[in-house]
Amino acid sequence: MRVPDLLLKSIGFVANVDGRDLSAQSIDPIATAFIVSMPSNLAGGRFYYVITARHVFDGPPVEKVVIVNQKGGGVKPLSVLGPWFGHPDKTVDVVAAQVPFDLAVDVTAFDVEDFFDANNPEDIGPGDEVFFPSLFTPAPGTAKILPLVRYGNLAMLPDQQIQCSDGYSDIYLIEARSIGGISGSPVFVRETIVLPVEKHDKSKVMMHGGGRFKLLGLIKGHWDVDESKINQAYVTHDPKRGVNMGIAQVVPAKKIIETLNAPGLLGLRAMEESKHISSQKSSLDLEVACEMKVKAVELPTN
Repeated sequence: MRVPDLLLKSIGFVANVDGRDLSAQSIDPIATAFIVSMPSNLAGGRFYYVITARHVFDGPPVEKVVIVNQKGGGVKPLSVLGPWFGHPDKTVDVVAAQVPFDLAVDVTAFDVEDFFDANNPEDIGPGDEVFFPSLFTPAPGTAKILPLVRYGNLAMLPDQQIQCSDGYSDIYLIEARSIGGISGSPVFVRETIVLPVEKHDKSKVMMHGGGRFKLLGLIKGHWDVDESKINQAYVTHDPKRGVNMGIAQVVPAKKIIETLNAPGLLGLRAMEESKHISSQKSSLDLEVACEMKVKAVELPTN
């Protein structure tokens, strides 16, 4: 299935800054990020956030930026308003930071209204197609960033926590090869539409096709298997790892929403909405004052 170009524009690359500038020679893309939007409590307003995996920031304290495409060509770092915020549960591999609406960058945002709902009204399940745009480290792009789209299938929607290398987690499982660079990638799942059709011999069959897609979550990582055992017919289960290679771990979309609604970002939104209301009120007061002054000038004199 074709992936919309607009969706690819929501992708950015997390990069280490190895030099004094942001030239292609000075930045080292290491992971994927993506931009989402959520509605404000004020009519018509929206807030924008960049999302990636928490573990991307582990390791040595090297400066990191999120690079995106710039209108007119080239790349630029995405401006971030304030610090990165993690999920209240430190075991959830998600971080988010607010970004401004910037006309200089060639980006789009995926709306939270189109996130996968755990109540699953679309009846999405194992076997449904998934795809994820991400960084392909051998070819990140130079004149602009180039997301690579990978495909797979939804393998499991567990109703219980799954044991990972860092403990038990709420995750979904997808059949897909996870490699370096795709950490933090958004994972989209496409519903399967089933329609009754009649064949040439008048027999009835059910035709399956792709329907709407939802943001399932983000790539956390995968399980490895000992390379010397990869071709064995049977693989010994390792309770510290879980399953064989080829299964990727996806942090559920609801965990991203919980991160966006945690006290830190919730407080920043409330503060900005309050400032906007105050500025609007000040503008209105000034407009009324000017109108009263004009009317006073127009009053007839005796």
